[in-house]
Amino acid sequence: MTSLFPDLPPDLPAEPPAPAHTGPVVSVALEDSLDKLLDYAIPPRFVSHVIPGQRVRVPLGRRNRPTFGFVVAVKDSSDFSSARIKPMIDIEDERALVTPGLLALARWMSRYYVAPLGSVLDNVIPSAVKKRVGLGYVHRVRIAKPQAEIQAIFEKTKSPKRKSVLARLLQVP
Repeated sequence: MTSLFPDLPPDLPAEPPAPAHTGPVVSVALEDSLDKLLDYAIPPRFVSHVIPGQRVRVPLGRRNRPTFGFVVAVKDSSDFSSARIKPMIDIEDERALVTPGLLALARWMSRYYVAPLGSVLDNVIPSAVKKRVGLGYVHRVRIAKPQAEIQAIFEKTKSPKRKSVLARLLQVP
């Protein structure tokens, strides 16, 4: 059999496959009508907070355009190489908006109607829930410095608002 490229040697050594990504990874169904799940690395600050069903913000494309998606699964590793796995940007909602039953229903709808899973999940969750309408959030603050340092800052501060916040922080045990 004759070669189509006679200038090349007949057997070129194959490049070794890139090592798969190890570490916690999330599979995300994007709301942007992409018909596949993408894997994203979980940054260390989110490892203990990410659960399936949460809405997250992840980079997409070469320009790393932030887009929203739903965590479908949390895995220990990915089949893709570490060079291709991008880190997730942020957790958009601490609550798991998609329960396991709702996820199973969305997967069935995705297969039955031949629609991307992310689009189905986007339409299943009410927009008021995604926009956090009607929810009251409580911001929790704790002192990062010893109380002696806070007391010294309190005594130097002249702004009444800042002084009242520091006084309240000094009262917290």
